[in-house]
Amino acid sequence: LENRRIGQLDAPLTMRGVAQSRAIADRLSHLSINALYSSDLGRAVQTAEQIALISNKPVLVLKGLRERHLGMFQGLTRTEIQERYPK
Repeated sequence: LENRRIGQLDAPLTMRGVAQSRAIADRLSHLSINALYSSDLGRAVQTAEQIALISNKPVLVLKGLRERHLGMFQGLTRTEIQERYPK
């Protein structure tokens, strides 16, 4: 909503994100899923858990699947990045 660069910061899904994760789970419901893997960040686990509900498979949580760390930009909005680091 804020156009914030989250990277590896852990943030829960927004209401829209929850709705999107349920929609993707519904869309995948006709597939035969053998395994589910997720990064250990809450928003990824929340999404995978929606798919787990329809597939009856456990979510295998792996830190190595985390999103890219964004360094000094992590947690900032695009505007904040441009203001703080104009070059």
